[in-house]
Amino acid sequence: MGLQGLVSIGCGTGLLEWLLMMATGLKVIGLERDRLYWSSKPNFKPFLQHLYPEDSNFVECCTSDKYALAFCYFNYREAFDEYVDNYKGTCVIIIGPGEGRGTHTDPEPFNPKFRSERWRLKESQEICGTKDYIAVYARPSCSEQHESCLMLN
Repeated sequence: MGLQGLVSIGCGTGLLEWLLMMATGLKVIGLERDRLYWSSKPNFKPFLQHLYPEDSNFVECCTSDKYALAFCYFNYREAFDEYVDNYKGTCVIIIGPGEGRGTHTDPEPFNPKFRSERWRLKESQEICGTKDYIAVYARPSCSEQHESCLMLN
């Protein structure tokens, strides 16, 4: 896929993202929406520096084809659709519960309900028998298809 890194939408503390960065050497960017919430915790320092909507490179980071988009236990359908619709890249990673886990996310790892039919499940892995899953979705890049691809995104 030729990716340079990962953009984690709603990364929270950034612990998972920090571990990925340390283990792989990939660049990982963490996006959050509420700067006030994350800066109001006096004794809290996230593992990963957050990027917020008012930051100048926020839009570029979450639409770039150089990064995969990751959603870990994300639960905001409208925002998910908006991020994916504006994303120019080819890889979306969804981490969340499988059937029978007793928790809910939207999107779900195996039923993300993408608005485009071009996304396909490429790989998935259960996390150590927990019924939590990592699901990796891919779509062809515009260079892999014909020129009308630009109109489909």
